[in-house]
Amino acid sequence: MGDVHNLALAKRIFLSDEEIVKLCGEGASADGGSRDETVRRYCGATKVSMQWIENYTEFDFRSLGSYTRDDRAAIAAADDAF
Repeated sequence: MGDVHNLALAKRIFLSDEEIVKLCGEGASADGGSRDETVRRYCGATKVSMQWIENYTEFDFRSLGSYTRDDRAAIAAADDAF
């Protein structure tokens, strides 16, 4: 049998991908930014993704495209959604 598909599994997958980004060297960013900036942006995107999944499981089907920069920044600064 495989893993149970739940929020804990989703978080493990997100965090395992984050480790890959952290292992990337300088120049890993498509826009030439620093590795630290790439990691910071990835961590923020991870938190937004987790919030979107949490919302979805609560039948809040807000589109990712509707989040403003301020929304994304607030989510990135907050604790993980799950």
